[in-house]
Amino acid sequence: MYAVIPFADYERTFVAEDVDSYRRLLAVSKVEILVTRGTDEDAYLAAGQRVVALSDLLIAVWNGEAARGKGGTGDIVRYAVGRGVKTIHINPTKRTVIRK
Repeated sequence: MYAVIPFADYERTFVAEDVDSYRRLLAVSKVEILVTRGTDEDAYLAAGQRVVALSDLLIAVWNGEAARGKGGTGDIVRYAVGRGVKTIHINPTKRTVIRK
């Protein structure tokens, strides 16, 4: 497993009961921690773009709604499609699957 982490102290964004699960996943993964200037949202966008750069296929489970901030799923799906990365969009709300 490979994990792209948006910033070094990412676990501060978790609720306390999820930190142990996060650490267990990291323990069995190859980890890349990004160093990004700017806000957490800038780092989320950079992490999503890095995932796209590493991917032959992006599978996005996304409700299709606009992101609540920079670097949301919609931003990354648009980025992947724009870069020509094959994308499967699973919309759990509409129960649809779109391949691009």
